[in-house]
Amino acid sequence: MRISGIRIAIIVLLLLGLSENGNAQTLTTLWQFTGGADGGMPRAGLVQDGSNFFGTTQEGGTSSSGTVFSITSSGNLTNLWSFTGGIDGGSPVAGLVLGNDGNFYGTTADGGADGGANGWGTVFKITPAGTLTTLCQFDHDTNGANPVAGLVLGSDSNFYGTTLNGGPSRRGTVFQITSAGTLTTLYDFPDILNGGNPGAGLVQGSDSNFYGSTRNGGLFDAGMAFKITSAGTLNWLSSFVGIPNDDGGANTLVQGSDSNFYGTTFDGGGSFKGMVFTMNTQGTVTTLSSLSKDAAPAAGLIQGSDGDFYGTTSLGGTGFGALFKITSAGTLTMLHNFQGGAEGANPFASLVQGSDGNFYGTTALGGTNNAGTVFQFIPPCTYTLSTGLVMFAASGGDGTFTINTTAVSPDDTNCAWAATTNVDWITITSAASGEGDATVSYSVSTNPAAPARTGTITIVDQTFTVDQLGATVFTVSLSNAVQSCKTKSTFDRKTMTTNITTTCTVDLDLIVNNTGVTNSPKFSVVLWGTQGSTFNPDAGSPPVGKKVGALQKNASETVTVKATFNGDQSGDFIFATDTNQNVLASIEVP
Repeated sequence: MRISGIRIAIIVLLLLGLSENGNAQTLTTLWQFTGGADGGMPRAGLVQDGSNFFGTTQEGGTSSSGTVFSITSSGNLTNLWSFTGGIDGGSPVAGLVLGNDGNFYGTTADGGADGGANGWGTVFKITPAGTLTTLCQFDHDTNGANPVAGLVLGSDSNFYGTTLNGGPSRRGTVFQITSAGTLTTLYDFPDILNGGNPGAGLVQGSDSNFYGSTRNGGLFDAGMAFKITSAGTLNWLSSFVGIPNDDGGANTLVQGSDSNFYGTTFDGGGSFKGMVFTMNTQGTVTTLSSLSKDAAPAAGLIQGSDGDFYGTTSLGGTGFGALFKITSAGTLTMLHNFQGGAEGANPFASLVQGSDGNFYGTTALGGTNNAGTVFQFIPPCTYTLSTGLVMFAASGGDGTFTINTTAVSPDDTNCAWAATTNVDWITITSAASGEGDATVSYSVSTNPAAPARTGTITIVDQTFTVDQLGATVFTVSLSNAVQSCKTKSTFDRKTMTTNITTTCTVDLDLIVNNTGVTNSPKFSVVLWGTQGSTFNPDAGSPPVGKKVGALQKNASETVTVKATFNGDQSGDFIFATDTNQNVLASIEVP
């Protein structure tokens, strides 16, 4: 049967694992299945209800036909039901969905009407305490066979799903089922041109239609995307090309907050190792990322609380699968590479974000007896450093920059960091390490040599760059200062007073002489007025900034500056400083 083929495929994929270096994040194995009474080979994701998560295993249990289990976030597992493979079904490949009545609903790919291993699958209901009721037994010829995808709860309180095989045309069906077990076949896939074998589940869009995909059929027999109403009216949206752009067998879609749908394919893409795509409601498919290193995503995506999408690959990493996130613009980040053994291997299921902000999932293999695991993943914190031109004079000085952290999980310990520098002339003076947002202070020592130099301060995966000028190659002077002033008086009728303001414009030449530095960034000079004869950045008008390009080559440059200040500057000095308020030159205003 089809399901047996799926079991074999998992083992083959494990043996064909790829190699890739990745940065491990905080992953905790909550449970290692033995393959015995506790179950084995979980191919589906979890669903949370209260403080517990609920899921299924395809194998194991008292009759080796799979289980339903619950598990806490601390790793306490309870076996709620062991399938017999008979009327109650067997081999639940898909996960559960929580109904409005507080019970869980799911499917089994085997068992049911014919009994034993040759059954065609079931739909069941199970209480949180473990009481199971079989709602429907598929018969292959009329209502479909082998539902390998989970159900979705519609806005009308009915459940909707797909069967991989069966139906009058033997190419699978779309069905509706009530919580009482009344099943209605909404669509029977008729022929190869009109799609076939829907292996993925449905998602209800914001327009109340249901969206899904087929593994086969379409113009290239590589699967199709479709939408269907709750009354069974089906419209085709897109035929997947196959290779190299995309491939059939798209996994269950998710609708993003931007109303577009996001999904993955197990194969296809530029390197034939799977892809991530987006599709609008009209069926236009856009590839976001062709997976070249971490491959074969067998599950769909979820949108995290940060707006990014999170998923799994069954291969890739060190050969045992990986976790990744991708933005709606297609920026892909690998988060964790499974190592096999106790950590688990080959995740075939989508993730779920728990109420604690962390992600939970399953691996099909690895763990005790290579029977799979349940894991918790604390997503990595992202770090952003304040940016801007930072150029110090040869005399050095002090500076600061800010660290802003963003955590998907509320666990702040995941936002720990340490500040390190790659040169000995930069010293971290405060906040050398910490958690969350912070301000880092540093000092730059005197540069005794002629060449300019560059150093960095590193915070996790972000760098802050510090440039410093050479000792004798760069000079700044001010000359030819000429001032013109205008006085304006205004009469305030409310206060019966006359206000007199004087605005003065100083024209002067800013002369930069560079005799050695090349390929340096443009240098910003700041002019300060109303300073008396001593530089005081807290006095006078707001400073005027001017960028000078002479540092990019061995050259001198004269920049004519027209600076406007409040009040007469005669007898006062205009000071030129760098952006760190190191005085470079001054001139008295006539």
